[in-house]
Order: sequence, then structure tokens, then C-alpha cells
Amino acid sequence: MFPMISIGRLAKQMKISRTALLYYDSLGLLRPAAVSRAGYRMYSEQDVERLGKILDYRKTGLSLAEIRRLLDGEAGEDRVVALLLKRLGEINGEIAGLKKQQEILIRLIRARELLQTLRRSDPQSFAAILENAGIAAADYDAWHQSFEAHSPELHARFLEAAGFSAADIRELRQELRAQAPAPQGHSRQAGEGPDPLL
Repeated sequence: MFPMISIGRLAKQMKISRTALLYYDSLGLLRPAAVSRAGYRMYSEQDVERLGKILDYRKTGLSLAEIRRLLDGEAGEDRVVALLLKRLGEINGEIAGLKKQQEILIRLIRARELLQTLRRSDPQSFAAILENAGIAAADYDAWHQSFEAHSPELHARFLEAAGFSAADIRELRQELRAQAPAPQGHSRQAGEGPDPLL
């Protein structure tokens, strides 16, 4: 026969705080099988099994109210499955959200690493970085021209971070603006590469 155990022993055995057990009692979620003459709550084998289920359900993120309905049989089998499937869907959504956050963080980290590299580099090293990024030397002019046309201020900051002097930046931007195609009636010539920003 399973011996009745005290609240302190149950808390230690199940690795849960005494306060949590008292709270579960107040909610009617886990009531002690008996109270000793000294006023101690005593728990049976069935109580221990019920607490195990409570803790398992809690790990899934179900609320205590939902867990009570499940354990007390207030929810039919279909309802139990529906609740678990609902929670599974919520978890899948949370995972998708976390993956999105992870992707954003990785992009931010890479961007900062690139900026730090550019700040330490000279124009020659900068050219090597662009080449490693898949931008061939023949495409540099088109790449800079597109960057200047779409985001001139950001382009200037980018060149500064890459180690270009203020005079070099000014001269390069003037050349790019002079070479810029007319805004109307322009069609891409045969042999030109795709716009890297599109």
C-alpha cells in the first residue's frame, strides 16, 4: 500500500515549491487526500499521479483552468484532443515567430560585422569584400550608380565606412550623377547587368 506523504515530501519528490502545491489546493486542482491531526496536508498515490499530469500539462503551456477541466473529466475526449491541437498550433506559431526573430538577428549581426570590417579596411580591401560578396569588378560602377540613385545619403555613409576619403567620395558621387541615365525614355541596353537593388 502506498504510504501517505506530507506536502513537504511531495514538493521535494516532484521538484515543485510548497507554495505551488498550496496554490493548486486553493484552486481545487490538487486537494490533499487527508489532513493529519497536526494539520499537515497528506497526499495519496492518486494525488501524486494527478500532480504528475498537472506538471506535464503545464509544460505544454496549458492554463491551470484548462488542466483542471481535463483532469476532472469536464472536457470530453474530443475536447481534450481539440485543446491539445490548439496548443500545438500556438506553439508552431511561436516557433515560426522565433525563427523570424532569429533570421533578423543574424542579419543585424552580419551587417554590424560587415560595417566593422569596412571601417578597418582601405578601398583595395573594400573591392575584395565586394568580390567575395559576388559583385564582379566589371559591375562596380553599376552597383555604385544604383546605390547612389536609390539611397544617396546611405551610399555616402557606406563609402565613408569603407575607408574612402571625403574628397574621393565627393568625386565619385559627382561622376555617378553625371553618368546617371535620363529619368524618362531610358531603356536598359543589351549586355547590361541587372540592377542589384531590384
